[in-house]
Amino acid sequence: MSNSLDTRRLYIVMGVSGCGKSTIAAELAAYWDAQMLDGDNFHSSEAKACMQKNKPLTDEQRLPWVERMGHYISQQADEQIIVLAFSGLKRAHRDLFRRLDLDCHFIFLTGSHKLIAKRLDNRGDHFFSSALLESQFDALELPDGNEVDVATFNIDRPKKQLIDSITSHFTGVTHE
Repeated sequence: MSNSLDTRRLYIVMGVSGCGKSTIAAELAAYWDAQMLDGDNFHSSEAKACMQKNKPLTDEQRLPWVERMGHYISQQADEQIIVLAFSGLKRAHRDLFRRLDLDCHFIFLTGSHKLIAKRLDNRGDHFFSSALLESQFDALELPDGNEVDVATFNIDRPKKQLIDSITSHFTGVTHE
């Protein structure tokens, strides 16, 4: 049985920095034979410099970043599955992706502040440090009951178990 899914589908692996978005997105992209995109690659050099100085981004700074990703994805999504690692902290930003002509699903990775801070401290050379983690939790607008396209997964388990849980959740998902 193939691990492939129907085409024109967008999976967004979301959560605060350090929750494992890029790692999980890469694993899912390989499993589903999909294109993997990392939201970090769409940040402007100014935004990265700001975060390197431990200054959190404002919503005004985030919006052009989200729009760049949406524009790129809308051009690339013809007849392929895309898995995007993107924080998705704001409902308005998640809604921008929902307006694309794609079957869009969100995979929300959650975990304790302590676990995520430890991961950030152990991460190599990256523009985002654990000093900014509190700002991520503060900015996060938790998905509510109206966001039925968001599936939540706790990261406090081995990576293989997490991947198995996510892929099992989406097995048999079809959208006409």
